[in-house]
Amino acid sequence: MPIRVVPGGRIRYFRRMEPVDHPIESGETCDAKQGNPRFVVTPVDPDLLPDGTSKPWPMRRRIVGWLIGWLFGRRRPRGKVPIDELQRVLLIRTDRLGDGVISTPVIAALDQLTQAYGGQINIDLLGSRHNAPLFAADRRVDTTFRWDLPIRDRLANLRACRSRRHDLVLQLNLSRTTNLTILARLLAPNGHIVGRGHTYNSRLFDVVAPQSPHPHFIDQTYDILLHAIDWKEPPPPRPAPAIALPERMIEETDVLLKAAGLTVADRPLLLVNLSAGAIDRSFGIERATTMVDQLAQLAVEKGWEIALSGGPDEQEKCAAISERTGLPLLRFPSILHLGCAIERASLLVTPDTGPVHLASAVGTETIAYYAEFDKPAGWGPLHGTTVVTETDGDVNGVDIEEIIKAAARSVEKQARSGG
Repeated sequence: MPIRVVPGGRIRYFRRMEPVDHPIESGETCDAKQGNPRFVVTPVDPDLLPDGTSKPWPMRRRIVGWLIGWLFGRRRPRGKVPIDELQRVLLIRTDRLGDGVISTPVIAALDQLTQAYGGQINIDLLGSRHNAPLFAADRRVDTTFRWDLPIRDRLANLRACRSRRHDLVLQLNLSRTTNLTILARLLAPNGHIVGRGHTYNSRLFDVVAPQSPHPHFIDQTYDILLHAIDWKEPPPPRPAPAIALPERMIEETDVLLKAAGLTVADRPLLLVNLSAGAIDRSFGIERATTMVDQLAQLAVEKGWEIALSGGPDEQEKCAAISERTGLPLLRFPSILHLGCAIERASLLVTPDTGPVHLASAVGTETIAYYAEFDKPAGWGPLHGTTVVTETDGDVNGVDIEEIIKAAARSVEKQARSGG
């Protein structure tokens, strides 16, 4: 069985590849070329041994870990929080947009507990500029605090957060957990701290969530909640991800779409996102233009509308592709307006980036293409198809024909179902 080490976002994974002969299911990934061997790709944390225990660290890091535990750790971990004592919860999610979206099932489950037990669980969130707007618009979240602010504003935010006296802190970041767990301990000195750690920072937690058996990070994140609470009954299954789209923003987005010449409700919309948070995840101008031209031809043949979108960091590239193809380029004033447009679309084509998860949250079918073999297993769309590069680490190894074929299949399927 081949074992390779490849970069996988902010942490590294071992990729265990096992040939399979069944159709590829959600959460699996495969070679982009049809007819080639298919593989199940299982991401494994390289800091853990097969039995789930941590690998030995160098002596220097072990000493640092011991000092951190001695300074900030709890002498006697408090264990899981009793469900009937849960009143104030702080979620820490200081990373990217997609990470925020995959945390929304945790919010939904906590909201369901409020309704089931007749009490009131106040949910606060410490986020980043990438995901805080999502949570600020969510009625289920009482207060959203920003971490990535200038130092004076950050300290004021943290003081306000500490004053909330949380009973439970869920440290939902899945990598680089030590500093954020120290922060959690300072923000809620009397609260239960739960997250995914390892042997050398385990004293910072009241409960260390074990390595999840699930490949997708939405399930790994939800597992942290399952290990945080002393459930009286079987815990709820993971809710679907969902984001709040304010009615005002939906109306503003409809105006924007109509100004671009789109009918909004009369014909299905194919939305093509051209950019990604990391520039090496999306096509350059030439390949993106080739893909868009073929998608536009498909849209015309099937009576669909088509429009382009892109992030602020790649507006020059997106504008050039829009000019070459003659298709409208939509510019959205906020990430929630983009979410509204994705919700209006019948199909989204996008590289590996935040809109994949926005589409999962609003139920829009997605064709997402990936520059790394192992990414779809953890970050794939919940509704749709993944197309994976043939050359690991190179987005130009993605076969454009496979994207077009997947789009054609989706269009045909929606036509048959009346979508």
